[in-house]
Amino acid sequence: MAYDIENSFHSNDIRGVYGKEVDEKLFYITARAFSKDFRLKGKEVVVGRDIRNSSPSLAKSFIKGLVDSGVNVLDIGIVSTPAVYFASGRYKKHGAMITASHNPKDNNGLKLTMPGAYPIGGDNGLGRLKRAITKDKFPVVSKKGKIRKKNIIKEYVKYVHSFIDLKNLKPMKIVVDTGNGIEGIMVPKVYKDLPIDIVPMYFKPSGNFPNHPANPADPENLKAIIKRLKKAKDERFGMAFDTDGDRIFFIDEKGQIVPSAVTGALIMKYLFKKYPHEKAVCSLISSKILFDISKEMGIKVMKGKVGHSYIKKRMRQTHAIFGVEHSGHFYYRHNFYADSGIITSLIVCEILSQDPRPFSVIVKPYRIYAELKEHSVKVKDRKKAMEKIEKYYEKQKPLKVDKFDGITITFPDYWINVRISNTDPVLRVNMEADSGEILEKKKKELFRLFK
Repeated sequence: MAYDIENSFHSNDIRGVYGKEVDEKLFYITARAFSKDFRLKGKEVVVGRDIRNSSPSLAKSFIKGLVDSGVNVLDIGIVSTPAVYFASGRYKKHGAMITASHNPKDNNGLKLTMPGAYPIGGDNGLGRLKRAITKDKFPVVSKKGKIRKKNIIKEYVKYVHSFIDLKNLKPMKIVVDTGNGIEGIMVPKVYKDLPIDIVPMYFKPSGNFPNHPANPADPENLKAIIKRLKKAKDERFGMAFDTDGDRIFFIDEKGQIVPSAVTGALIMKYLFKKYPHEKAVCSLISSKILFDISKEMGIKVMKGKVGHSYIKKRMRQTHAIFGVEHSGHFYYRHNFYADSGIITSLIVCEILSQDPRPFSVIVKPYRIYAELKEHSVKVKDRKKAMEKIEKYYEKQKPLKVDKFDGITITFPDYWINVRISNTDPVLRVNMEADSGEILEKKKKELFRLFK
């Protein structure tokens, strides 16, 4: 067996090492299970894929599984994950994206949605698919499905442009690093004919990712664009996308990485001036700056569990207009509650078009807290480690202990969140403090516990 069901099925998607945890057979039988469980026979499913080396064969197997189940396929080819969300939402069809998102090049995976880009996660379908795959028994159908190919790029470009007033855009030069991922194809099409001068970095799509992994959440992968911006003279800012285009990170003109919460605060101010009295959702481990902005503007910001399916569900429940995660995901109600790096890039361009100050100056008021970039920590027993952390900090009489998503321990001048990863065999650690000195002191204290 070249696939591993236990290690490839996660809370938000299916994902793992190609040839070891995921393979063509797994994708074929997942398609069969998907068809049976969601009663897709006779319906049409949108299927897209990223630029990974294994994506063509995995897409072929998944599509064959659908067709053999009597399901029709709308094959939209090589596109970004947000483009699949768009197609699922616009055409009101189930969707499937073959991608491992920001994971290493030897990985691949599958993201599934119901019509309207509603994500299928562990609590509303993936668990059932996992059980069905284990049985590996699917009915023979007399009439196979048909495959219809469609290029949606032109329609998609027009759609993402609708999120801003194009007349507001002013000429500016920006550096863009797509990490040899899918946005190397999408960005030139979206920014064509706009008054934005794109300075491209690593735009040629390659499943080998020859320059660096397309994961902008890791500062190591932003070194090249930071170096470029520090040498630049007239570039306004930089932006970096992940492999499949659902994440984006920004870098100011000085080469400083802008935390996602800071970008989120900037967008919140922009959105809530246009749409007052609305709501927003952020992941549990987002910065306090979002709640500072919410008090300032008189809006409500609610916390959600980490992970795109959880944030989208929370936004739908509360009818929130905007959502943000620490990991570079930005969500919009008018985008079927889905995340999109390209829409976020356009919104930031519109914001900066209306403010001539340097990007670093614009975001400075939001950089008031010191944050520990998310750390992944390997421990022998994750549950025992969590119990140890809870007992240790309870003795210090914190203001609050919250077990909504992992464990969040809040003190007057700092907070810590430790949670078990949904995708990897590690603990995820996040921390924020009122100053760099406090952060460094408390970080050392916490990491001594892991030892």
